[in-house]
Amino acid sequence: LEVDLYQFWPSFCKHFFSLFSFTSSGRMKNVINDIDDFIINEISDHLQDNGEISFIQAYKEKIDESTRNEDFTYQHRYLVGHIKEFLIGGIDGPSISMQLHMVMFAARQDDIQRRVQREIDVAIGHERLPTWEDRKLMPFTLACVWELERWKRTEPFGLPRGTQEDVVVDNIFIPRGTVVLFNLWAVSRDDSLWRNPHHFDPTRYLRDDGSLIREKPAHHVGFSYGKRSCPGESFAMMQLFLMVAFTLQRYNVHLGEPLSCDLDDPKIDLGVLKRMRLRFERRLRNTIACDNAFE
Repeated sequence: LEVDLYQFWPSFCKHFFSLFSFTSSGRMKNVINDIDDFIINEISDHLQDNGEISFIQAYKEKIDESTRNEDFTYQHRYLVGHIKEFLIGGIDGPSISMQLHMVMFAARQDDIQRRVQREIDVAIGHERLPTWEDRKLMPFTLACVWELERWKRTEPFGLPRGTQEDVVVDNIFIPRGTVVLFNLWAVSRDDSLWRNPHHFDPTRYLRDDGSLIREKPAHHVGFSYGKRSCPGESFAMMQLFLMVAFTLQRYNVHLGEPLSCDLDDPKIDLGVLKRMRLRFERRLRNTIACDNAFE
């Protein structure tokens, strides 16, 4: 597993390089500052709206309550941070996953892509747009979405957590305040949990009759693990399913250049896959009715 060395630099190094706008750290800092400014303005506008109660309004009430009680668990800067996580997590994560889906469909056009398109043709046709309800008739397509979240992870270790109290795990003492990382990549590649774990195989989630298993295995940790797993998992699954169905309903996806690596190779990281060029060819079937739905 390859991880950018930058991730292990001391924090003062990251801060130093972020002072210069020509560095990647500096550019990222400017982007984050712009996002913060946007969120602050949106919060201000939203609090002036007397409509239905929202997350922002509920959090603001908690801030006021904490201030009165001199308990600073809830603060305005935390509200900005939470909304920023919603925005970045809801946009960046699914977009990267969608790129990887398209690369896989292009590389395995004859078996994976064609099978998904057959499901689309039968369950949806070409006279309407896909809906989330269509997943009930498209088990292989949904299995592809599940499998990609296991096969190529965007976050090998997920987000760091911290112990709130002293704890002993397998006779190992972990003091309060310890940063804990889950090795999600290792769980996803454990051959005692997965058959041929390095291989992209959506059929691992299907029964013998081709139907989808009732729920994902407990060791499928595409969205982290435990009570603090990603709260946007359901939304992300819905979003990815609809984007895959929408795209393959209209297009055949081809590699823009010959494949120079084995996609199942665990050493092939996301950076390599994201740089691959793809070509989208309009399918011969009529999709004009679906396109008109956007007009």
